Amino acid sequence: MTVFQFEIGGPMAMFMRPHSGSTPVSYPIPTGSAIRAMAESLALVEGAYFQPAQIRVCKPLLYAGYACNYGGPLRKPAQIKDNASYQHVARVLVDCCFQIEGDCRKIAAHSDYDPARKLQEMLKRRLEEGKSRFPVCLGWKEFAPTYFGPWREGTVPDPMINESVPGYLLEVWDRPAHGSWAPKFADVQIVEGVCDLREVLGHAR
Repeated sequence: MTVFQFEIGGPMAMFMRPHSGSTPVSYPIPTGSAIRAMAESLALVEGAYFQPAQIRVCKPLLYAGYACNYGGPLRKPAQIKDNASYQHVARVLVDCCFQIEGDCRKIAAHSDYDPARKLQEMLKRRLEEGKSRFPVCLGWKEFAPTYFGPWREGTVPDPMINESVPGYLLEVWDRPAHGSWAPKFADVQIVEGVCDLREVLGHAR
């Protein structure tokens, strides 16, 4: 088995629900693409990819309002002309912690080596050494984690969390590498702090 596990947590996180519009609201759990980006911050191997399989929610789900000044290209023409920003308001997760488990999978067969095994070994080694290709984040770039490493013995799923997550974003692309934009959604359940994605990966809409 080419299983890889990691734990991540921090003071704030934003895993945006695409349908929440200009005032974004976070999912209670990381999206599939956010989880894959966390793994890719550690390592990339040609011919293999990391597939999220299970999310463990290890702290109570708490939300708070978050506002920042936006000065990017999506402003109205008049705002860009006057070099004016506008206040971007969101609803984010606070004081969160997740344990992630997933599988390192092959994209294509290789005769000389197993790329999935190589990816698993690189991910584990770099996570333990605290090395990364680029800084990891909890959704938005400004939300840096206070912990990103192997599962800790004292961290366990919160058994009081039982929640339905309709329209959960599983995937953004139709293939794990060099894909086209084709988002996939599914209705998932958090049961006693655990969301098992294996059951829904084959039934995404």
